This record gives sequence, C-alpha cells and structure tokens, in this order.
Amino acid sequence: MTSWPIIILGIIFFLVRLPSFSIIPTLPYINTHNFFRILVIILIFSTFLLRKENKSEKKNLTIPILVLLFFISQSISVVTTENIQNYILFYKDIIFSVGIFIVSSIIIGKKNYSFAIRFLILGTLFNTILESFLYTFPVSGKSFFQLFLTDKSLSYFLFQASRYKFFGDSLDETMIPVILVLISQSKNAIQKNILIGFILLIGITCFLSNWRTKFVLFFLSFILSFVFSWNYFKKFLTYFILICFFSLFVTKFFGYTGQKTNIFQSLNPFDIENTSTVQTRIDYWKESIVIIKSSPLFGVGVGNFYDNLSSASQQKSQSDTLNRFKNYIRIEDPHNVFISVAVNSGLIGLFIFICLIINMLRLDFLIMKSKNELLKALSISSWLVIIFLLFNPFTSTPQLLFFLLRGIIQGVVSN
Repeated sequence: MTSWPIIILGIIFFLVRLPSFSIIPTLPYINTHNFFRILVIILIFSTFLLRKENKSEKKNLTIPILVLLFFISQSISVVTTENIQNYILFYKDIIFSVGIFIVSSIIIGKKNYSFAIRFLILGTLFNTILESFLYTFPVSGKSFFQLFLTDKSLSYFLFQASRYKFFGDSLDETMIPVILVLISQSKNAIQKNILIGFILLIGITCFLSNWRTKFVLFFLSFILSFVFSWNYFKKFLTYFILICFFSLFVTKFFGYTGQKTNIFQSLNPFDIENTSTVQTRIDYWKESIVIIKSSPLFGVGVGNFYDNLSSASQQKSQSDTLNRFKNYIRIEDPHNVFISVAVNSGLIGLFIFICLIINMLRLDFLIMKSKNELLKALSISSWLVIIFLLFNPFTSTPQLLFFLLRGIIQGVVSN
C-alpha cells in the first residue's frame, strides 16, 4: 500500500508543474501554489517528528548539507538587503525549493519514486494542454484564465501573449528523457500512446513558440538521452525525426503568421531584435560584476539585483511592452544562475553553490554508469534545467523544478 507521505508529495509535484489557480476566487491568497506550500510545511514537520532513525544506516549527506548551506547563504544575505519586500518575494521561493528537496530526499526511495514521478509528469501534461489551449483558442482561453488563474499568473500569461511568447518557461521539454523511459517501461498500450502523444505535443509547442531556449532544450533532451544511454534510447530516434517533421508541418500551416511568432522567425541572425537580447544579457553580466564587487562576501540580497543596477540600466529594462504590464517592468535577475547566486549572496554563496553542483556531477557520473534508466533520465532532466538557467532567470519555476528533481535523485540513491 502506498503511504500517505508519498501521496501528499505526489500532489505537491502535480501542483508545482501548474500555474497558480484560485481555489476561492474572492480570496486571492487561497490558491493552489499556497496549498502546495502548506503541504510542504506539513511534510517537513511530520517527516522529522514521525521518522524513525535507523542507526545502522550509513548515508552520504554531502549534497543535503551543501543544500542547507546554500539555503543559509541566501538567508544571510538579508543583512545587505535594500529592498526587503523584494527579498521576501524571492526568498519564499528558495524556502520551498529547498523544502521540496528535503522532503523528497527523505520520503522517496527506490520502491516508491516511480509513483511520485507519475504525478510530476501528469502535472506537466496538464500544463502543456493548458498552454496549448490558450494558443489555439486565445479568446476563450483568456476568458478561462481570467476566471480561474490568480492575478499574478494571469498577468504573466497576458504579458507573454502580448509578445507572442507562448509555452514559456514552464520547462515541459526538460521532462522528455523521463517520459521516454516511462514509454519504454509501460506495459499499458493506452498509457504508452498517451505519453507518445504528449511528447509530440511538446515538440509542436517548441516549434510554435518563439522561445529560443525552449527549442534548444527540446533538441538537447533527445541528444543527451542518446549520448548517455544510446542502447536504451536509440529506439526513439525514429520518433524524434517524425516529431520534428510533423512539428515543422504544424508550424508552417497552423501557426501564427505575425512577426516573430514562431521559432524560425526568432532564429533569424540578421534581425537586430533577435541579437539584441544576447547583448543585453552580456551588458547585465558586466554590470553584475560591479554589483558583486560592491558587496563581495554576502551579496546585495536575494531579489535585489534591479535595485542595485545603474539608473541607465534600470531605464533600459523598461520597454514600451513591459510598461503596459506593471508586474514585469523590471529585470529582476542577471539571467545566469552562477552570476545570480553571486549577486544575491556574494562569493560565499557562489562557492557553496559551485561545491553543490560539483558534488551533484560526481553523483551523476556514478548514476550514468548504472543500469537505472529512470534515474539517468531524471539526472539529464535536472541538467537541462541548469542549461536553461545559464541564460535565463534563476526564479520560481526552474528553481522549484531543479531542487525537486535533485530531491528525487537524492532520495533514490540514499533510501
């Protein structure tokens, strides 16, 4: 029988992958994201209160200790924070990202992790369907979202839709290696066909979207799967080719035809707007070095990147499109996870984070030599998130997903 903690954890995984829905529309704070946060708190306390310690257990706690040290380094940065409101806004995401890692690494084990992963994939499937619905039926989709989404989530979707940026940073494509393993392991024909259709839907969204990172991650999800486990994944090469051709067909004949509404228009190297985003990132990275030098040990505080930019850079981040959506008028992150950690928590935080990444790489080197294909797929998915974070903000969605995946991996190798 499946224990209640793993069921609750599965519900958390499901809700994490979805935008925030209002449970009671008149009360904005009663929503699905706050609900999963409450469940995380319940699991943390119940796990430590009810767990029976086995003194004969010998576990490698290096990664969990480094995760806690990373959390402490982000917490200490409050001493240098100028904008405490922004600090709290971003710090809560770190709290629950680390919280999910902790409960996952304790509750999940070799016997139950496939159960939790199914909830994770189910949530990802629902999210992809929701975003596809908004793209295909923008009027009714907007009405649906206005009725059920929280104001913050609705504002985000409307902001991105105004720029034809559909299928945004939910990172559904990073789950492809895991889905491929589930397809291979499934003995149920209906379930197998649903999962194949799911990968096809993800592929279509990656071509229809004008998010270049999403397109790159789609290809990397297959390529890395082939590279690290060719004998296991080579049977999916035909699927990959067919998905690419079908997605090309859909994009050509059914996608939006406006300027920069699909990936091919966003890949044009001769378009100044396409290349300007690269230069903008380089400019923010350069200014980040100046910010780090101003507070090298503890950083300037979580969520305080914008407040420490020069006035010229602050003004530059406020485009006409952004100004129509007041929640998105500011660049809150330097768009690189390592620079972001250094800005937020200084060289101390950066050193801890690099040590954490190195130890995760060491663990995954052993995983890649094993025969556990699902664990290999989880590892690949987690590094796809890191690749995303090399050029994108280290904020809520990728943060939660990365620590969630690493928590599952840690639990399987420890329990």
